[in-house]
Amino acid sequence: MGRRERSHDDFRRMRAWASIVSGLMEEQGVSASALAKKMNTTSADLQRFLKGESFMGLITLERTLECLGYELDAMPVEIDIDISRPRSRPVATRCNEEA
Repeated sequence: MGRRERSHDDFRRMRAWASIVSGLMEEQGVSASALAKKMNTTSADLQRFLKGESFMGLITLERTLECLGYELDAMPVEIDIDISRPRSRPVATRCNEEA
């Protein structure tokens, strides 16, 4: 399965995550090089993410947050669209018909 093209929303979301990570780093006084070392990645890769120049996968984002003392969590939200699967229609049978 190939990768899909990144949308404007994808970039917006990643910049939002970069802003959150950057804010946590500032709040805790953690440098990019110290965080990168703790994450076992390069400072250059982390800097590109923080500048919004590259994407970070979900597993890496989880590890980044964990290194800062946080975890990624799913919370219920109200949504405006129905994304549930359509229910299958009952199968028509002839069991009630007379022969």
